[in-house]
Amino acid sequence: MTMKTPQVILPRNFLKNIDQKIFFIGLFVFSLMFFAQNLNIHGLEYRDDEIFYFKSTQEMEAQKKYLSPTYFGEDRFQKPILFYWLILLSYKVFGISWFAARFPSALSASFIVCLTFWMGSKLFHKKIGLLSSFILMTLPLFFRHAKNAVPDMTLTLFIVLGICCVMKFIEDPKDKLSRYGFFVFCALGFMIKGFAALVIPFLTLIVYCSVIKRFDLLKRINFPGGILVFLVIVLPWFLYMAQIHGERYADYMLKTETLNRMVSVDVQQNAFLKLVQTFKNNSLFYVRTILSYFAPWSIFIFGMIPVVAKHIMIKKEGREPLLLISVWFLSGFLFFSMIFARINHLILVITTPFAILLGYFLLHPFCLEKRAGRMLHGLRKFCMIFIMTFGLLGICFLRVLVPEVNGVWLMATLLIWLVALIFIKRDKRPFLAPFVFAVVMLFIYGQSNLLSASRLLSHACLQSFAETIREDLKEGDLIGVASHDIHEKEFQAYFDHRVEKVATSDPVQSRSMISEFLGSSPKVFCLITKADFDQFSQEPWREKVRIVQEEDTFRRRMRIDQGLLKALLERDNVKIKDYFLERFVLIRKDENA
Repeated sequence: MTMKTPQVILPRNFLKNIDQKIFFIGLFVFSLMFFAQNLNIHGLEYRDDEIFYFKSTQEMEAQKKYLSPTYFGEDRFQKPILFYWLILLSYKVFGISWFAARFPSALSASFIVCLTFWMGSKLFHKKIGLLSSFILMTLPLFFRHAKNAVPDMTLTLFIVLGICCVMKFIEDPKDKLSRYGFFVFCALGFMIKGFAALVIPFLTLIVYCSVIKRFDLLKRINFPGGILVFLVIVLPWFLYMAQIHGERYADYMLKTETLNRMVSVDVQQNAFLKLVQTFKNNSLFYVRTILSYFAPWSIFIFGMIPVVAKHIMIKKEGREPLLLISVWFLSGFLFFSMIFARINHLILVITTPFAILLGYFLLHPFCLEKRAGRMLHGLRKFCMIFIMTFGLLGICFLRVLVPEVNGVWLMATLLIWLVALIFIKRDKRPFLAPFVFAVVMLFIYGQSNLLSASRLLSHACLQSFAETIREDLKEGDLIGVASHDIHEKEFQAYFDHRVEKVATSDPVQSRSMISEFLGSSPKVFCLITKADFDQFSQEPWREKVRIVQEEDTFRRRMRIDQGLLKALLERDNVKIKDYFLERFVLIRKDENA
């Protein structure tokens, strides 16, 4: 079956005469250069889980044990093995570094961008494919994980490849390559991060075929043979781990890594009511996540949903592509809304269908000859100009905070804004305005390293503390984090020594943990917030330590209330600073203390 493309009027097809392979390669190289810049820097994109994969693969390479990961010598059972192997391969090519650890994610993101272009072009139009790929690159959630040494981006790649196989199979059910490729990519995704790689492609295929009443496609895909291929790829490593680690591994995978993430452990509540409550809470959570982590493009979702739904419900020729992408988006959203675990980055797997649907919506002509269509088109352009202006002003503000202010750079930024403003304001066609907006967003994202250079991020502060510790760090010395709001895994990125967490959200428990930690070694370095340090002013251990360094950084949890407004009106810099900045202190206990 060949899916019929919905009619979207797009004048001046400048992509028509460009060879798609050449454009595909150019887009891949461009996106890889975009994502790979500053991969060695711990900046806005850093995630604390990265240290697990960086350190575990480092230990695997040092010990030449490539099948069972460890973290500081302890067995690490979290996630299957394939992503560890990809980082190891990157180490072989680039050497052990943060760039190498993050490169597989940047590479995966670049492939996804190209596949998004291919899918949008094949299902709809080349301009929709191009715009969708640029929208994808500028989604904050996608941009961040393209620069993270965590498995989510690679998982997303295999899910996208699985859906590409679904497209090819629907077009030609006799194509064995796409039929078995579907199961191969599901298996490889499973070896990256488990069941999501299996559930989302399967749900998409089954629901789509059910809606269009093509049950014969479900028979022809040969599930028994495909599942056999899946098991041949997946089972060997899991059987090896079960044999080596026995019941301990099986218990962890079945309970901690699977059941505890899928369902709640509360057995006293009715199972159906628990599922409904979980779905209600999680769906609202992921709606908020989409609105924030897909910004600024998420502002258009309120127009995208009714337009796409209308075009599907009309039941005219050409609705199948929209239906397939919509089912893909909803399958991912509903699956994560129904499981017990609730984490923002899980919905990374639906960024591609979101980008394609939004690309379709933005390039729809809106019947511009009608007053309502012209108003909607004008409102869309106003939103783009407002967001673009706000973003560029923010970039200029950050640049001023950097000591090496470049006047030429500021003038170039202003020129970019003026040119983009003219193009968007005067454009009467649906393509140019969102495309120029996407290009400006790429420019803004490309300057994310300014946050690190201006020392606005906590990582600049943590790096400064780490340099102080390393100057006098010896074998046997201990490093700890004594505040609940400071992530020890982020501080761990700067050390080969293990960083201990000696605090919880309970002050009484934290007091006991800190006291025990400070007495466990002749010399101890400990990072703590100034507020927590003052809170423990009456503790006996205070006399044994001294402050060696203090730094201010932006608060993780900023509070905005009437006091802030009053401080701004009164220009009380001390209070304003207290609202936005938090002080960290590095304390030290010496051998003779």
